[in-house]
Amino acid sequence: MIHRLTSAITCTVLFVVILALPAAADRPVESTDSVTFPDINPCSGQVHEVTINFDFRMHQHQDRVVVRIGRTGSTDSGHGMEHGVLNAQNNGNVVTQSFSDVWTRDDGSKFKAKGTFVLNLSSNDVRVDRFSLRCIRP
Repeated sequence: MIHRLTSAITCTVLFVVILALPAAADRPVESTDSVTFPDINPCSGQVHEVTINFDFRMHQHQDRVVVRIGRTGSTDSGHGMEHGVLNAQNNGNVVTQSFSDVWTRDDGSKFKAKGTFVLNLSSNDVRVDRFSLRCIRP
């Protein structure tokens, strides 16, 4: 009986602490942005206009910062971002960002955009700036 009561009290305290943590943290900061630019459709070789929309959500709690960047995109040639991955790291010396996006169209046309960017923060020199477009299915 005492074991069950202790377990019940422990569960109740943990439940209250878990609920109280978000209340004690700063409110998330949210913003949106978009970028539009001309680019080459790697499946057709034609220039098309690409729009990428970003949804930023930053949440800070004491020394920890968590950033989530949601992305969607479309082209004027009818492609939409099916799957996009963006990774970013900052260790105080170097900022690294990489992305890999798959874009598809209703007719089955599909291409992949991939890139890596590395910036040395102390010298502001770009160490790596790679980008590739590859047609997966014309």
